[in-house]
Amino acid sequence: MKTRNFKTVNLIYILIFSLTLFLSSTFHGSSFADETTVENTNSGLNDTRPCIVYFSRSGKTRMVVNALKGQLSCEVAEIKSEIDRTGFFGAMTCVIDQYLDREDEPEPFTKDLTGYNPILIGSPIWMGKISSPVRTFIKGAGLKGKDIYIFVTYSGRLSDEKVEKMKEWLSNQGLKVKGIYKIVSAKKGQSDFDKEVKKILEGLPAGLKVKRSS
Repeated sequence: MKTRNFKTVNLIYILIFSLTLFLSSTFHGSSFADETTVENTNSGLNDTRPCIVYFSRSGKTRMVVNALKGQLSCEVAEIKSEIDRTGFFGAMTCVIDQYLDREDEPEPFTKDLTGYNPILIGSPIWMGKISSPVRTFIKGAGLKGKDIYIFVTYSGRLSDEKVEKMKEWLSNQGLKVKGIYKIVSAKKGQSDFDKEVKKILEGLPAGLKVKRSS
């Protein structure tokens, strides 16, 4: 795993408050931790060969993906970073990458997504934005023309304004975003995510649910 050098001490001091919030949000949750919001932008999942692509730093997004896989019986591909994002300095790297809108240095993504649609993307939210590894993946994955469903995990609150900016960015990448699903991750385990994801999928319009793979 690589580590990123910080060019200036001043930048670290400027971002230390953001890092504190990031660590607090990631590991301790907040007074809003019991809120769960699901946002549907259009129709439900309606294709026969979905694939889930995700990045997870703390393991919470991976739990959501496990729940989705259990419900949909579809294939899963993980986005992996060559940057060491573990521990205190890994968290600092995440904060700085988000602050500077810096791209990730990903490991090679070998899954060919050509024959899959829709694509379900799982990502943690860092500082109100999709994580750097997922943003970098989206920019280079060639997903134009595919139906995209975004599942984001976060602790605390994700404002409507942040969601609108997220939609705008995804649209600018040429994605056909069909749904954005916001899942609060604080103080939850696999069984909690299993129930929540099942509820999300059951709430899709009749006849538009993803069909289970054979």
